[in-house]
Amino acid sequence: MSLSAGQAQTGGATLHRFDAKGDVVIEIDPHFANAYNNLGNLLRDLGRGEEAEACFRRAVQEKPDYPDAWRSLGTLLQSAGRLSEAVDVLTEACAARPDAPDLLSDRGALLTGVDRLDEARDCLARAVELAPGSATAHGNLGAVYLRAGRLLEAERVTRRAHELAPEEHRWICNLAVIDKDLGRFDQAEAYYRQALAMKPDYAVGHGNLLFCL
Repeated sequence: MSLSAGQAQTGGATLHRFDAKGDVVIEIDPHFANAYNNLGNLLRDLGRGEEAEACFRRAVQEKPDYPDAWRSLGTLLQSAGRLSEAVDVLTEACAARPDAPDLLSDRGALLTGVDRLDEARDCLARAVELAPGSATAHGNLGAVYLRAGRLLEAERVTRRAHELAPEEHRWICNLAVIDKDLGRFDQAEAYYRQALAMKPDYAVGHGNLLFCL
């Protein structure tokens, strides 16, 4: 396999120059999962998705209980719009590592996006149980409740996410949606403006703010 890059080392994979153009050949330990994951991340960043996917799949083949590689593969599939495959991958990942809250949180968020809300809630509740200090798990669980119209539960869990990560604009925006749906338009407007001050290019926040004015 060759890449346009300089000499480098990345977790078990050594890249060597072999011609004047600076192309490189990769020598990789065939059983070192971390090297495949690192190489997959490099290929993904270079826009070489098919090769990145092959590396991530090889990483989890070599080490089935490797959360980072499962998450990398799931994220790649999701970004390519292959949601059904991403769900299957993260379901397999959670079976291999049922104690990994980040995998559970990723799977729960994906299940929310495809409207499998009961499964998403159970998955995210487990993630929160395993990682009570995880803002992402709390925020994703709050999003499930919000999508299901369970506004008071959504508010409780999302406020906890905001307490854990006050700099995260997504949880502030979700609190704004909750307040809007509960008829608290002044508070919703304040939250939207706070979120937009943090991330001025947040299109969802701009659109939703109009409903509060």
